Amino acid sequence: MMNKAYLDDFYKCNGTPKNNLVVFNFVVDDLKGEYQRLKSLNIGDVSELMYVNIHRPYWYFNIIDPDGNVLEITGRYEK
Repeated sequence: MMNKAYLDDFYKCNGTPKNNLVVFNFVVDDLKGEYQRLKSLNIGDVSELMYVNIHRPYWYFNIIDPDGNVLEITGRYEK
């Protein structure tokens, strides 16, 4: 099970293959708070919050750093 934001991100065509990317993953204590903090800083493109539940529930979002790297931020999420 995935949310619409995850599916939209997966199927969008941006010219980059989905199978050979390096994604840096960071874990935070408060995912919702960190999402709001990074969006307010306006330091890079921030995705919507995405949800995947294949093995276990997993919430995350991506931000693109100034060098073009994808940073995946995950952690505890309370609606």
